[in-house]
Amino acid sequence: MWHNVRLMNKLTAYLMLLACIFLLVIAVRSVMHLPYFALHTVVVEAAENNALQHVKAAEMRANISGKLRGNFFTTDLESVRQIFLGLPWVRSASVRRAWPDSLIVTLEEYIPWAVWGASADARLVDPHGEIFRVNHSDLMALLKRTELIRLVGSEENAKDMVDRYKKLEITFSPLGWRLVELSLNKRASWSARFSHGLRVEFGRDDNESGKPSFDQRLQQFVQAWPKITNSGY
Repeated sequence: MWHNVRLMNKLTAYLMLLACIFLLVIAVRSVMHLPYFALHTVVVEAAENNALQHVKAAEMRANISGKLRGNFFTTDLESVRQIFLGLPWVRSASVRRAWPDSLIVTLEEYIPWAVWGASADARLVDPHGEIFRVNHSDLMALLKRTELIRLVGSEENAKDMVDRYKKLEITFSPLGWRLVELSLNKRASWSARFSHGLRVEFGRDDNESGKPSFDQRLQQFVQAWPKITNSGY
């Protein structure tokens, strides 16, 4: 082999190429770790250009302080995303790099639609039926300025309860009744409480042969109520 000039030239060229690649990798790594690329700014913005209503700047700073690792090139974006997902009120988060030393974080907040549960340690539900927890002080402040309905049931039924509430709201609108609480007990029986104090038991969804369905019972109730009240009963 040592007397084969052609083979030796190829081997030399190959080794030189490897050396160049090695030096290039070292150079790139050195540039990537220059102080110029250290993270100096984290920009937080709301999804779809909506203003953030509940996520507080002080909470964000406290939550990310000392947790960001690496620089513009080496920071793990998924780890940063998970940090922001741990904040109260954050439904979703996305993170992208902004040249040369910044991260841009886009947050979507939960929309408080209802209170979940009957206990003092209540949580909130968004319009999609997702249950989430916020700071107790935030919850109390929200309840003081906003009238939220209350849903009481099992967590796996949260989305169905949101859908059922919306249907009941439309059904009872001709009577002018405002629904303030909807419950689904362990026997899968529905009940609702209205703003004027009346509670109505609707029973179960399952239908026996020959009996009215849940929707039919609702319509029968709404149609019969004016007649009942006008009759003096």
